[in-house]
Amino acid sequence: MPRPTELLLLETFGDEGRSARTVLRREDDALVLALDDDEYEIEPKLVFAVFARYAKELDPSVTMPDDADTLALDVTSGSGSRLVRLRHLARFDVIARDYLVLVREGQPALVELATAITAALVHLVSAARSAHSP
Repeated sequence: MPRPTELLLLETFGDEGRSARTVLRREDDALVLALDDDEYEIEPKLVFAVFARYAKELDPSVTMPDDADTLALDVTSGSGSRLVRLRHLARFDVIARDYLVLVREGQPALVELATAITAALVHLVSAARSAHSP
């Protein structure tokens, strides 16, 4: 079974009520963060750094569904690290929330709300782009 090459990180409503999607995509050996019409190539270590800063360890009692959306992050190193998107409806919530889970071999999985991880990634690529533009 081929590995998925795209993971929807966040979908919101942008200008004039149209859907705004943020997607992390694998193109050959590179990761591309796609924000509607803009695309930025990023290193897997950027994703790891964002999770190290904002995420918490996933409760060991949480099991990942077999059909969860998944994206391999670092296929060149063979590290087996992957990003998983989970939707969870807590007992006290009215609507389900989307979470991103970083799964790494031999280390605890890290989890955070998809909105927080996506915002941090978008901010970092936007800041890097601004720093390199004239």
